[in-house]
Amino acid sequence: MKPKVLVVTGDAGGAAAVAPVVKLLKADGRVELRSAVYRQAVEVWERNGLDCEKLSDQLDDKDLFRLGADADVLLLGTSVNGVNYERRLGALFPDRSVAVLDFWSNIAPRFRAENGQLALPHRICVMDEAARDSMIEEGFDFVCLTVTGQPAFDRLAEVKSAFLPEEREFIRNKYGVNGRDRLVLFASQPLAEFYARPELRDHHPGYDQSTVLKKLLLGLDHLIDQRSLSISLLVRPHPRENPTTLAWVSEHIGPTRVFVGSDEDGIKGALSADLICGMNTVMLAEACFVGCRVISIQPGLIGRDMLPTNDLGLSHLVRTDAELNRALEVNLLTPSSLNNVLQSAIKYIDGKAGRRVADEVYRLLSVRKAQ
Repeated sequence: MKPKVLVVTGDAGGAAAVAPVVKLLKADGRVELRSAVYRQAVEVWERNGLDCEKLSDQLDDKDLFRLGADADVLLLGTSVNGVNYERRLGALFPDRSVAVLDFWSNIAPRFRAENGQLALPHRICVMDEAARDSMIEEGFDFVCLTVTGQPAFDRLAEVKSAFLPEEREFIRNKYGVNGRDRLVLFASQPLAEFYARPELRDHHPGYDQSTVLKKLLLGLDHLIDQRSLSISLLVRPHPRENPTTLAWVSEHIGPTRVFVGSDEDGIKGALSADLICGMNTVMLAEACFVGCRVISIQPGLIGRDMLPTNDLGLSHLVRTDAELNRALEVNLLTPSSLNNVLQSAIKYIDGKAGRRVADEVYRLLSVRKAQ
């Protein structure tokens, strides 16, 4: 009998990080896999051609205990969605759970139980040393943390190398960008809705997607007026974002042409653009790792900057209107100079993060078998 591994994930980011690991485990053929996913993870699983059981949002702890009772190991994403089956399952089965972290922000709420205590699984796979160190400062037990890299980043080098100039031109032409015209992509996030939740209000960063997008539009309009440029802005909704909340952008009155949509693969859209803007979404980090120019717009930032590529020098953090206007001018009017700093990104896209997480699953299976 093969050992049983139950996979549970809900948020899009967590699902994207776990899916490559599931593919590796499936290809290895050493375990019996069962995926039980919910919310945005369902779409991620379908896009990756993975079989799954779809969970409702109404499961109580008894239902979750029955779900995980016969699994030898649970492979969990992480979520901050109010349901958080991953955290609850990790608390029910702490000695047989491996969780995969997908980003550097809002880490503690992914593991904090209703009583305020951290509910930690046996192992948490984290992106890098910076994430591990910040978690230790927040009270996480260092014994349960291991640096594996982010499995969703494993595909980036392959996507970049396979992306053809013809595909780039096709995408740019869709948005009326020809010749020396510029295309700017805004990677949105539903921050206003996210931080409206009672348990997260104290963590509000001081801005949301609407305030940032309005500042970006003003900056682009100003640059067009000053430099006689032609600029198109493609606003890409986050997977958890209701696109209708961004409908107002299409009614923008100004010289910047505005489009709202997410037809293309996110990285292909980024590779087609001259500049990527956003706040602190994982897409900004991914865009950096494939060589795109990136501005992280965080006006009036409260607390710590959560986008690690800003510290690495791969992306440009701006906090004021003046800084934004200067960054737009520099990034849209001067030749690229990212070749040197891109060397700092190599460790994030070595293609081996998924294998490291899979090895953690096998390691825990061995420990449990020996007990």
